[in-house]
Amino acid sequence: MKSWKTPTPEQVTKAVALLGHAEQYRYFFDRFENPLWIEPLETKGFFSSPPQATQDEERGTIGFPLWPESRYLARMAARAPEAVLKIILQIPDTDNIQVHTDLCDAALAISTELAAKWAEKETKWVEQQKNLYFLLPEKLGALVGHLAKGDQIEVALRLVRSLLAVLPDPRSASKTSEDEAYLLPPEPRSRFGTWYYKQILEKNVPDLVSAARENALTLLYDLLDSAIRVSRSEETDKGTEDYSYIWRPAIEDHEQTHSYDLKNLLVSAVRDAAEQIARADPTYVPALVEKLERRSRLVFQRIALHLLRVFPDAARPLTAERLLNQRLLDAPWYQNEYRHLLKNYFGDLSSEERERWLGLIEEGPPTQAKEGETVVPEQSEQKKTMWRRERLAPIVDILPTEWKNRHPEWVEGLVAPTDFRPFSMVVRWEYGDSPAQSPLTNSVP
Repeated sequence: MKSWKTPTPEQVTKAVALLGHAEQYRYFFDRFENPLWIEPLETKGFFSSPPQATQDEERGTIGFPLWPESRYLARMAARAPEAVLKIILQIPDTDNIQVHTDLCDAALAISTELAAKWAEKETKWVEQQKNLYFLLPEKLGALVGHLAKGDQIEVALRLVRSLLAVLPDPRSASKTSEDEAYLLPPEPRSRFGTWYYKQILEKNVPDLVSAARENALTLLYDLLDSAIRVSRSEETDKGTEDYSYIWRPAIEDHEQTHSYDLKNLLVSAVRDAAEQIARADPTYVPALVEKLERRSRLVFQRIALHLLRVFPDAARPLTAERLLNQRLLDAPWYQNEYRHLLKNYFGDLSSEERERWLGLIEEGPPTQAKEGETVVPEQSEQKKTMWRRERLAPIVDILPTEWKNRHPEWVEGLVAPTDFRPFSMVVRWEYGDSPAQSPLTNSVP
C-alpha cells in the first residue's frame, strides 16, 4: 500500500487558498488520493455544506449538482473507513440524489458493521422521499445485500422495507368527482421505476432471505398485501378477494403475466423467497404453507398450492388435504395452481384418497342458485358436466378405466392440456359455455 504523508497545517492552508475557483476546487477533490487529508479538510469547513437539488419551476425540471467532496469520500472509504464514516454521519441532510449516491458508494466500501450506522440514518431519509432517481435505488439495493451478508440483518430489513415501500397512486388524491374515481383503478407505485424495483428483488433480496429467512419473507408478504390494498378502492377492498386470477393468471412464470407490474413483481418475489427457503430446508415447507394460508388474500393461498407442487416430497399429507378440499376444488380463482397440483400428484394419492376425490367429482359443483335466479335444469346439468370435464382433464390419462366407462359423457374426447390457460378457463366456466366449447375438450396448442 502506498505510504501517504500527513499534511502540515501550512500545506492545508496553502491548498485551501488555491481552491477559490470552481475548476481548481473540482480538480483537487476529483484527483486527490491521500486519505490523511480528511480530518484537516473537515476542520477547514469542508464536508459540511452539501448542495441541495435545484428546481426550475418555469421549465418544470430538477437538477442534482455533483459534490466533489462526497466523491472524494467515496474513494477514500476503503482506505480510511472510520474517518469517512465519522464525516458521512455528520453531513447534513440534502435532497441531492448525487450526494446520497456517493455516500452509498462509501458505505459499500467499508465493513458492514460501520456501514450499518450510516444505513440507519439513510433509512430515515428514504422514508421521507417521494421519488428516488438515477443509480441511487440500485446502490441502496446493493447495500441491502452487503448488510445482509455481513449479518446486519435488522438494519437491512429496515432499509429494504423503506426502499421497496408501496405508495398510493397520486391520481387517487386528485380525482374531483365520483364519476372520475371509476375511470381507472388505483395503481400502486414505488419511489422509483419498476425496472430497478425488479432488479433489487431479484439481485439483492435473495441475500436478505438467506440471512433473515422468515423475517424477510414476512416483509415481502406485507409489501404484497400493501400493493393489493393500494390497488383497490375502499369500497371494493372487501374480505379476501383480490382478483389475482385476473392480474396474475398463474403463480409460475406465464406469458399472461405482466412482468413489470408492481403486484406481479411482489408475487414473484414471495414465490421465489419461499422456494429459496424450502430448497435450503425442505422440512420447513409445512410451516411455509401454514404461514401463507394464514394471510387473508387469496393470492397467498395460491402461492401455497404452488409451493406444494414444487416440493411434493416435503409435505405429502398437506398435498392430499388440499386436493381433497372441496373449497379449493370448487373455486375458479384457485384452479390454475390446483390443477397443476392435481395433474402432478393425483397418482401419488392412496387408493382411498383417489376414491374420495372421484366421489367429489360425482357429487358435482354446488347447486345453490343466486337470489332471484331462475334455474333451467338443462343448463344446470350442462354446467355440471363442464365443471366435471374441466377438473378431470388434467388426469384423464390416469383415470381408472372402470370409472371412465361408468361416466363416458364426462371424459369423451377429453385430452389432458399442456397449458391450463388459467384466465380463459375461469371466464368460460363463469359464463357457462357448453362442454363442447370448453377449452379442455381438445388438446391446447
